[in-house]
Amino acid sequence: MNFYEEIEYLRHKVIDTTIIKSWLTKNESNFFEAIIKSHCKKWIKWSYYDEKPFPCVCQVREEDCIFIELYYELQRVIKLHEKEIYFKKALDEYLVANDDDSAVLAWIISHSEIGTKLFFKTTLSFLLPYKKITIQLDVVECCTIIQFQDLFSLVYYSEKIQKKLNL
Repeated sequence: MNFYEEIEYLRHKVIDTTIIKSWLTKNESNFFEAIIKSHCKKWIKWSYYDEKPFPCVCQVREEDCIFIELYYELQRVIKLHEKEIYFKKALDEYLVANDDDSAVLAWIISHSEIGTKLFFKTTLSFLLPYKKITIQLDVVECCTIIQFQDLFSLVYYSEKIQKKLNL
């Protein structure tokens, strides 16, 4: 696997889900090989047990770990994009509930499982030895996710909702 060519391919364009899916499919076998070869066992735990991986704390980051992290993040983007209908429906529900405090609270509670754990950025950054790589996602394609994240955070962390949640 020539990891640097693969990451260079992604970083010189705004990438959409079609490019991401194609890249993930093309590199799937490399991904599983890298997990097996990696000295960092956190990826095996994620792969087999679906445990959320901790950030890398290795003194020297291996090429395989960086590649696995890239694959993981891109796979996460696709999984979120596949929930676009959910996010759109949630936004529509909020528009209906907006004028009713108890309905807004119910909206927050019903979407808190995803909303409190959602951390989505349209720019992915990876640290290579002596270099930082940035990959830009297609903002238009991700706008529903971003709108949901922004709205949920704004409402969830508002003083009014926090008082009701902490009763």
